[in-house]
Amino acid sequence: MKIMVTGATGGYGSYAIPFIREFAPDAEVYGIARNESKASDLERQGIIPRIADYSDVDSLVRAFEGMERLLFISVSVHELQINVVKAAKLAGVQFIAYTSIAGIENNKFPKLQ
Repeated sequence: MKIMVTGATGGYGSYAIPFIREFAPDAEVYGIARNESKASDLERQGIIPRIADYSDVDSLVRAFEGMERLLFISVSVHELQINVVKAAKLAGVQFIAYTSIAGIENNKFPKLQ
């Protein structure tokens, strides 16, 4: 199984990764990094990095290709969150776990069908 973690270099993402490894020890764990420096940090932790920018849907689609599951750690900019959902859908991600309900009251998130 391949699991992608957005925000893998941040506080919540780096905290969640050891739990993913514990509960899915055979999974390949990937993480989004914004640049090569951050990608190197992930590699040192045994995470497979993929570089993407939340404002660039195409880069997210490339990063999500082949992923079965996504731990989507929310960001504060609604438009960037929509980009992540769009990219996951386009890449064929089968399951998304989302860490926040911010903005859900406005029902602005695209449906994953």
